[in-house]
Amino acid sequence: MTDSLAEHYGDTLPIAIIGAGCRFPQANSLFEFWRRIADGEELISRFDAAALTAAGVDPALLQRSDFVPAASVIENAERFEWQFFGYSRQEAESIDPQQRLFLMCAWEALEMAGYQPNTLQDRVGVIGSCRMSTWQTATAADAQNIVTPATFQKLMGNDKDYLATRVAYKLGLRGPAYTVQTACSSSLIATHLACEAIASGEADMMLAGGASLSFPQQAGYFHREGMIFSRDGHCRPFSADADGTLVANGAGVVLLKRLDRAVEDGDAILAVIRGTATNNDGSDKAGFTAPSLSGQREVIQDALAIAGVSADTIGLVEAHGTATPLGDPLEIAALTEAWSPASPTAGQAAIGSLKSNLGHLDTAAGVGSLIKASLALWQQQIPPTLHFSAPNPAIDFSKTPFRVPTHLEPWPVPKHGWHRAAVSAFGIGGSNAHTILESAPVRQNPPSQAGVYPLLLSARTPSALRALAQQHAARLSDREPGFSTNEYAATSLYHRSLFPCRVLLLARDADGWLAQLLDLLEVPEGDAAKTMYVAEAVALSETQRQGWQQQLSADKPDWQRLFAESARRSLLPVAPFEGELCVPPRAAVSEAKSPWLTVIEAGHNQANTLSAELDLSVLDEENRCVDALHCHYVSALFDQIPLEQPLGDCHAIMALLNIPARYSDLMQRMLCDLTAAGVLVTLPDGYLLRHRPEVDAAGWLKRMREVGYHHLAALIARTGPELGNMLRGTVDPVSVVFPAAATDDVEHMYQEQPWSRYFNSLASSVLQKLAENHTAPIRVLEIGGGTGGTTRDMLQALPPGRCSRYTFTDLGPLFLQKPKRSFEIMTSSIIRPLIWSNRPRARGYRPITMTSLWRPMYCITVPICVSCFDALRRC
Repeated sequence: MTDSLAEHYGDTLPIAIIGAGCRFPQANSLFEFWRRIADGEELISRFDAAALTAAGVDPALLQRSDFVPAASVIENAERFEWQFFGYSRQEAESIDPQQRLFLMCAWEALEMAGYQPNTLQDRVGVIGSCRMSTWQTATAADAQNIVTPATFQKLMGNDKDYLATRVAYKLGLRGPAYTVQTACSSSLIATHLACEAIASGEADMMLAGGASLSFPQQAGYFHREGMIFSRDGHCRPFSADADGTLVANGAGVVLLKRLDRAVEDGDAILAVIRGTATNNDGSDKAGFTAPSLSGQREVIQDALAIAGVSADTIGLVEAHGTATPLGDPLEIAALTEAWSPASPTAGQAAIGSLKSNLGHLDTAAGVGSLIKASLALWQQQIPPTLHFSAPNPAIDFSKTPFRVPTHLEPWPVPKHGWHRAAVSAFGIGGSNAHTILESAPVRQNPPSQAGVYPLLLSARTPSALRALAQQHAARLSDREPGFSTNEYAATSLYHRSLFPCRVLLLARDADGWLAQLLDLLEVPEGDAAKTMYVAEAVALSETQRQGWQQQLSADKPDWQRLFAESARRSLLPVAPFEGELCVPPRAAVSEAKSPWLTVIEAGHNQANTLSAELDLSVLDEENRCVDALHCHYVSALFDQIPLEQPLGDCHAIMALLNIPARYSDLMQRMLCDLTAAGVLVTLPDGYLLRHRPEVDAAGWLKRMREVGYHHLAALIARTGPELGNMLRGTVDPVSVVFPAAATDDVEHMYQEQPWSRYFNSLASSVLQKLAENHTAPIRVLEIGGGTGGTTRDMLQALPPGRCSRYTFTDLGPLFLQKPKRSFEIMTSSIIRPLIWSNRPRARGYRPITMTSLWRPMYCITVPICVSCFDALRRC
């Protein structure tokens, strides 16, 4: 390193990033990744019913309002070139794709830097991280059969412990190799530890990074208020409408080396790590999963001190930025406090978050942010942060050194001469990491007098060669400041592995290469029959052409006679991986389909069959009738109250109408309905009676009978006029709903209406399949049996002799007498009619609780809940 550089870095030990491999959503290379984030692309996929079905996810979830069918997906994540890494197919199938992708990215990082694993002379190590495996989960049988090679292989292929050591073994690395697990900060802490290993002399070069994939990638997720996942599958860091992030999949690995060695060896340098720091929050926070302002502030201060730079010289911060309403303001506050001693100016630094593009990469989040910030330094451009509209109300950016860039910005060289960036990663559990980056030292390009510049493309298959051509085209379309055609050409010849499929492009400059690459990509994929050929955009003699062709075809080309090696290397794309679908034989691993899954499948099949037969043509008309009659009978409660009279709140209205407090929930619901209908209007302190609806109750009841709801119409005609008396307790509600203990109307509703037939048939088919798949005796507990509509279908579905006990429950004896007589005739099962909950004991019936029924027994107990959400809540 020159004296001027030594003076610049002082007592610090800068580490160079000299190579990288990555797999991010819709980006299979470093250069494609930069192009997409620079263009402000959102890399999140949305899943329709077909995509969910293909992934083994129930498409019916799309009907749920809280289901978000979105995630960031790695294309072809299940493909693997197992032969290239010396695996058998069987062993490769057992390895979690997280570990396979990490291995591929590690190879790519070395290859990009020009260091083939089989020629390594330096001591190289690897530190990495990955998410909990969802590829092949361990079972109790695995623990029992761990002595078998297949089981042992499966456990090693899916355990985090073997992530780094697998890479060390396959690539022949002899430096430190271990896995780091600190949740979201894992891969940035892995980078910190890799820098420490180089500084201590344990290694000459280190690979560091992380992988994060969950299967199926297309699972989607459920939104829950107050949790970290957004309601719509978008991530909006620092924005007023931010409400969280979403699941992302990806992997990234960087290759690190001491800067002085990298400069001496002519390595291409993506960026320089000036300093790193880690710490933990301890208990100084609201909870284990909560962030800590002091923890974040201190780790940022430590990193600045170790880097030996002032905060007012930093122009870009790649934040953790999860887009949570509380997390983002806390992170801005921690940064602002940590930077305050340097007196930075307002809006001095752009602040962004990769999560706005693709969501949360979990264990790979830190290395993803590190690669993004390094590319920004290399390109001298600041990429945008997506979905930022107005600032989070808890963030006043005018009082901070930060601003959120919403479009790609040029990044002029600062007055002090160096572009600098900072990267944060904060893990659940409190392990924090912060890194200070700097642009690579400027290299003066020596003049080159070559009349022809060669660009060698080499890959393992014709399709991979085409993909490599696409990557070179993207790379050359977006050249960094200081780009050297000579170094690019020499790197392609002297510092890339040689594979069977090769193309040599000859041109006078990089624009000539780009034109040839675009022409090459215009050729239909099946028409490129040659596996080796020279394409020249310059005039060559026959002797020159033969010379290039001869070396291109050689096993060990001697390029020196044709093009001299450069003292410095350039960052070029590497031969892409393809491979084949490499998944374990799922059916063979699990000896048979789970009986419970079979039952669920039977339920889905029956639901699909029945839904096709379900006639809902009059459902809208039924709703109109019921809504009109509901408004009529509920508003009748206020017939004696003058219009425009303030009524007070719900409790005041109940007192006014002489309705007991136990009906407060019901009354509140009815008040909301009347407000929606315009009968009531809300005031700051309650309600006001504004309107009396004119409803033709007889006409609506007639319409209900015309569309087939005779029994429901009779029930409403009988109970509606008595609503006030039933609420006030002047008449017995049971005697009104069931006159002379007659249950005909209600029985018809629960047994013969289309919806009732649908649900009863669905439940009985599931119970029937359960009985077919199990030999143990079955006991059924039906909670809220009511008229016995569901019970009738369930008993008919059970094979003779399979049900040892059928417990039929409800709130009182009325619903227990008739079903008991009916069902004892239908079945030989022991029918136990029981009163549910803690109501007073009635003659001949015993009150029950759940604990009195769930005793250990050698049988299958099936609870069935029918129209009894209160009972479900208490279970």
